[in-house]
Amino acid sequence: MPEEVMEFIKQSGQKVPDIKGMATPVMALGVLLILVSLLGCATAKMKTPCFAIPFGLTTCLFGLILLIIAFVSLAMGTVLD
Repeated sequence: MPEEVMEFIKQSGQKVPDIKGMATPVMALGVLLILVSLLGCATAKMKTPCFAIPFGLTTCLFGLILLIIAFVSLAMGTVLD
């Protein structure tokens, strides 16, 4: 974050968020999204099970990851309030 934003957050009395450990999970989800998009394109072009099954599995995995993140953030939101 820019220094001006950090100073404003500190002056307003809010806690400064610690986002240093977020790079690895974001990169992993980015790689998963690229894999899903490539498998989706291959499935649309070739229409074979060898691309459709991994596409379905990775889409399901990505959906489960997003649901877990949603439930964790919902739980953290209720704990912090």
